Amino acid sequence: MDIRKFLISEQNSNNVKDDGIAIASSSGIGSELPTEVSKKSNNSSKSGLEMVSPQDVSNIEVDIFHHKFDLGNFVNPQKPISDSIKFDLIKSPFKPSINYNFKGDSREGKSKRAFRYEWFQQFEWLAYSSKLKGALCKNCVIFRPAVNRGVQGAFIVRPFIKYNDFIASAKAHSTSDWHKQSTVRAENFIKSIEGKTLPVIDQISNAERELTELNRKKLYPIISTIIFCGTHDLPLRGTTKGNFEDLLDFRVESGDQLLNEHLTSCNKNAKYTSHQTQNELISICGSIIRKEIVEEVNASDGFSIIADESADIAGKEQLSLGVRFVDKANNIREEFLGFSELTTLNANGISNTILNFCLEHNLNMDKLVGLGFDGCSTMAGHENGVQKRIRDKYPKATFFHCASHKLNLVINDLNRIQDIQNTAATIKEIINFFRDSPLRRKYIPNLPLFSETRWSAKYKSIRVFAANFVEITNALDTLAFSSDVNIQTRTKANQLLTSVSYACLLWQNIQVNWNQFAIYCNLKKWTYF
Repeated sequence: MDIRKFLISEQNSNNVKDDGIAIASSSGIGSELPTEVSKKSNNSSKSGLEMVSPQDVSNIEVDIFHHKFDLGNFVNPQKPISDSIKFDLIKSPFKPSINYNFKGDSREGKSKRAFRYEWFQQFEWLAYSSKLKGALCKNCVIFRPAVNRGVQGAFIVRPFIKYNDFIASAKAHSTSDWHKQSTVRAENFIKSIEGKTLPVIDQISNAERELTELNRKKLYPIISTIIFCGTHDLPLRGTTKGNFEDLLDFRVESGDQLLNEHLTSCNKNAKYTSHQTQNELISICGSIIRKEIVEEVNASDGFSIIADESADIAGKEQLSLGVRFVDKANNIREEFLGFSELTTLNANGISNTILNFCLEHNLNMDKLVGLGFDGCSTMAGHENGVQKRIRDKYPKATFFHCASHKLNLVINDLNRIQDIQNTAATIKEIINFFRDSPLRRKYIPNLPLFSETRWSAKYKSIRVFAANFVEITNALDTLAFSSDVNIQTRTKANQLLTSVSYACLLWQNIQVNWNQFAIYCNLKKWTYF
């Protein structure tokens, strides 16, 4: 018996599509269909087999040979789907019976494996189309996501029929941004229809807000790792993967499921772990920290600017800028604000760089009360120096020559004393003599190299040298007369042995005092007028 005649007995078969009548396929439905239709004719409650009114489906081309809620009827629709149809498709789409001939669909589609009914229990978004003979995602078909990158494929614009890879592909689809976006829209739609509505403005932006919140949660461990590297002076990248990626792997191993899901399921160009993204996040972190410092500075009664210039590893002149102020808790604070590259090294260029940097970061220059630079003529000049140019614009600012730098200049003048000059050169040469050879190092404890930055910084080397003075002279004496070393080593050891004098011990006693004073000059709490 052809049940189509029963359903459209009073209709012209040539006008079925135009009249908008959808009927169920006999496949998977069987003899229950006439009973369900009879129930509908008696105004019973809506079921999955009811006839759709012409008003509901007038804009949709429905295949009369398949169930009206077969999701395949609504893939790539040419016209909008009504809200009532959307609701029914989401809540109760066509679902074949457990006895449905899935193998028949697979043979027709030339697939080696068939769809399995238990997959419906595993994936709640899953629907099956007897029309298209494959699996679809009801959320993504009805609320098709926008395409920002990539091409939409199986489950969305065409059925999935490669059942050998179904589980892996379905899990990948479940975690995709497209599916998450469509699911949020579907959930909000159901809430709206069922009366669980939010304010209109919230309904419009809810999906985007939840997606934004999810992306923020994904970024949190990435940003946290960058901050960890920064606070512990760890480089993010290197010749291998680098500390940054190793720490991310460590977080995943420690149980960070959200990070693991993000790194394994997102597109390669959306991991937020590239070098460019790292640099951008570092810059953003720096901007936030700088903004908070500036707000605290502007809330104080006054502040000073501390600046110094140095060349970086690339040979570019960099001006480091910091501020000194008293915060609301009456703590003296010194905070670094950033670097600014110098294009010119004259007073005009440096002063403009300092002022532009301060104004760019919204420092209240009316509260500028102090300037701390070194004592070179370019910075400290009374007629045309950097401090004079800045004070011309902000006269409340007072210039201070860096106390530690002054002390270093005084100590540097000691080099004019011949004994001190010779002693420093001898100590440096002895340290290098032992450090240059692994065989010679075993004679004495490890000696730190001389620092060429400041004279006061040489104190550590001199202190260790003086503490091991006897061992050093004995080692030189041994090497000078040992037959186990070559003649060059014996000659050099003898020369250094005869060069050692009491002056190094005297110098150590003097330097222990100025080293303590140099440390005190660098303390934040120290203020002098």
